[in-house]
Amino acid sequence: MDLEQALDHARRVGLTDQEMAAAVGQAAADLQARQRAVGVTLTHPDLPGQPITVPEDVVAGHEDSGWVRYVDGDTQPELEPPPALVDVELPEPEKQTAEEA
Repeated sequence: MDLEQALDHARRVGLTDQEMAAAVGQAAADLQARQRAVGVTLTHPDLPGQPITVPEDVVAGHEDSGWVRYVDGDTQPELEPPPALVDVELPEPEKQTAEEA
């Protein structure tokens, strides 16, 4: 079942948006608790939104390569936007005069 199907089903059985949000929040909290039980969650500034969970004994090696411990409520650091693929200024279009039209 994908997200859209799950939301449709929840609406058909009468769940409100608040109840669905609470269920998602609880599922996320449960997942974080399970991850903490098996290891340490780390994030990397170059990989926003992609935390990993590793055993405690390998955390130091990951920290040496830029990973940091994730703390509940942390947000990913603000990243600079990627550079433009092409940095060219285009000339402004020439305006037609009434005589040319």
